[in-house]
Amino acid sequence: MLDQAYYQIWRPGPDPNFVTDRHFSSYLTECCDGYAACENRLRKLLSSAEKNGIRDPQNAYPGTYQAIKKATFELQESVRQVLKANGKKTVRCVPAEHIALLEPAMKLSCYQCSISLFGSEFTLSPFHSLTEGIMENWYLERAGIFSRPQSGEEFSIMDLVTATAAVRCLLYAQFGPVSETALSPAKCKGEGTGYFKYKSLFHLVPPEWPEEEQYGFSFSQKHKIPLTVYAF
Repeated sequence: MLDQAYYQIWRPGPDPNFVTDRHFSSYLTECCDGYAACENRLRKLLSSAEKNGIRDPQNAYPGTYQAIKKATFELQESVRQVLKANGKKTVRCVPAEHIALLEPAMKLSCYQCSISLFGSEFTLSPFHSLTEGIMENWYLERAGIFSRPQSGEEFSIMDLVTATAAVRCLLYAQFGPVSETALSPAKCKGEGTGYFKYKSLFHLVPPEWPEEEQYGFSFSQKHKIPLTVYAF
């Protein structure tokens, strides 16, 4: 087992609350809020699509482009944070090859999310192509959060679902099961902290880690956890 944690990289092992140590990361709340906003947008769009008779998630739908851009922004922010915390420089529009740097440290390609859409069950692996150093078409690397979409440009509902699932998987890869607790229910319907409802749209299955790659240190709220950088 590892006797030091990598900055902002979760592994199973000690008390899962070790991720609340601000030396490990100061972005737990920020990342959870960003993801909650993504899922709230997705929930709102799915509700609208269902009311309008949409039953196929492969259909394009108004609003998907802007929502995917915002999910891309959250994803890129988290990737930058992890790389920077471990001494690796990147750029604002994070290329796929820089996301692929996280694969050995986080096993992102092994994460799965299941979701019920229009009466059918789907299981997604949003980073499955990362082992080849590429991302799927839903990843808008150079879209920019404030850029305008081309006229009439939209993506499928499934593209948005996959983009949102990717943000969820990366959140768990940073903060583990504590991210489930931190995503507390919202008291009102908005894009801020928490969900519209008490349960996430997704059921997430993280990868298994061999014992030698798990964290083996003890955790106490009174002491800083042992930390080291991951050699990307």
